[in-house]
Amino acid sequence: MEAIADVVHAVGALLVACVNPISLGVLANPGDYAAEIACGDSQPLGVHMNYGGGATGFVATREVPEHIAEFPNQM
Repeated sequence: MEAIADVVHAVGALLVACVNPISLGVLANPGDYAAEIACGDSQPLGVHMNYGGGATGFVATREVPEHIAEFPNQM
């Protein structure tokens, strides 16, 4: 993953990692390979699909004001 991160950052892009949260207990987390944004589906954590409902996800970033400003503000 570090080689991919180096190529992505060399061209000035942000590295976004879509991860399965269950795998993060065994595999390296996105911050370890310099991903700026991590996202995924929380359904593998036991959220049941009730007739199409109950779908949730997550998105996370480091505490960088430029990245945080792009997230929608839910008030």
